[in-house]
Amino acid sequence: MKVLALPNDILYDVFLLITEYKQISDDGSKDWERCLTPWNLSATCKQWRTVCLNSPRLWTKLHFRNHRCIPTKGPARSRDTCGNSLGLLRYYLALDRAKDRSLIVNASVEGRAHECCASMLQILSFRRRNTWTALKLGTAVMFMVPWTRFSAQLATLETLDVDTYFHVNSQINPDSLDSQFLNLPQAFADLENIRAVRIGGLIGASPSLLEHLPWIQLQVVSLHRYTGTSETIMLLLQLCHNLRSLHLHCTDHLSPPRDMTSFPLGSVIAPFLEALEIETASVVASSSGPIMSILPSISTPKLTCMRINVRPDINLADEQTIVGLLRRSSCHLTHLELEIAWCMFAPVTDFLLRELKDLRACTLSYRIDWDRQQDRAALYDCADSFLEQLIAKDGSPIGLPRLERFKLRNLTFEPALLIQIVESRLKKEGFTAISALDVEFARLEEVARLALYRSILSERLAPAIRGGLQITFRSIATTREGVSRHFSQLDDER
Repeated sequence: MKVLALPNDILYDVFLLITEYKQISDDGSKDWERCLTPWNLSATCKQWRTVCLNSPRLWTKLHFRNHRCIPTKGPARSRDTCGNSLGLLRYYLALDRAKDRSLIVNASVEGRAHECCASMLQILSFRRRNTWTALKLGTAVMFMVPWTRFSAQLATLETLDVDTYFHVNSQINPDSLDSQFLNLPQAFADLENIRAVRIGGLIGASPSLLEHLPWIQLQVVSLHRYTGTSETIMLLLQLCHNLRSLHLHCTDHLSPPRDMTSFPLGSVIAPFLEALEIETASVVASSSGPIMSILPSISTPKLTCMRINVRPDINLADEQTIVGLLRRSSCHLTHLELEIAWCMFAPVTDFLLRELKDLRACTLSYRIDWDRQQDRAALYDCADSFLEQLIAKDGSPIGLPRLERFKLRNLTFEPALLIQIVESRLKKEGFTAISALDVEFARLEEVARLALYRSILSERLAPAIRGGLQITFRSIATTREGVSRHFSQLDDER
């Protein structure tokens, strides 16, 4: 059947998949034109236009990329008015076609202030019947609009994503910004339904930041490109009493608190924290990382999931700190992901593996950094050095006695070694048999390996498969797991 002959209900499902699906193109670039898909689809033919115009959900994502600002001529060159009449018309049309549906608003241009204006937000402020569920906001436009007009929209906001690119926009009122810290509009202090907040590029906690967000309501907090102090993290943990998930991404070393008496061992209690993600971007071996600087002072009695991305590698001191947190908190870690980026994947974690007696799911991952040329040449590493820690010389299993699900992402491996690990746990007393194996790759060059792995593993592990073992081989476009999944609707990475 030709695509043009598909029934309208099936076409709607296809269009919804197109508008909401995200992927990274083969060269790692971002396809901004995908933001215009409702317009492109509706312009194809009369039938497609009918489906699009009768499907409000297709028009509920408003993005700055739908519009290019053309500043009006004159000495002031005000950002309050825009000469791109067609772009402004698209906002009005999209709102009309979205009807009364809740909106996802992306008002961030990632620091390119010359491409933005306040027109989209000003238009939205007069459409009270369209509530907002998620807002991504760049500080380049944060202070361009009077937020008192948005009381109806902010009242329903559940997810807030703030990019701190205030240094690129000369139009921002300098009196409203501290030279070092992010400030937020006063209206954000009254977000009644806010549950998830992500802040990119946070330097530290100013009084404005601490006062202008209802931290006690937050269940998910993500700090991306964080360059502040460990004291700020402790303070935020104390404020976020109901926090369930925390993601901390540091771009530099993070020193322990200057005054350790203020945050003694285990003094900062996160009573409901279930998921903790720690990621470093440029920490060298001799620097203090977030594991050593943050974990000794906190206690997490309900922690079950942990994701660690460390550079260049996890060491024994890191392992001991993690185990110390688990013992001090009396928590039971059931999910662990170890991720390495642009370094050789060779974590020596035998001490940690022996201690994780409750772990049920483990993921080994190599992150592809699309912006680094060397990653484009070699987009994977070998997991054998880690896998060897799970098997003794006599073939008996070591560590992770309750492991049920094992995933390898963007990592090559010796099939015989993985087969030996699975077989060693099948009938070994005190060890749970692995019930699920996942092998994932992100690029076509590596996807070709999946057929080889599938052939070998399926043949050698046939008895285990008949006994219930599930093996999944797939190519992945992008991964949105853990804390990041809460903000995937606002992310532009494709």
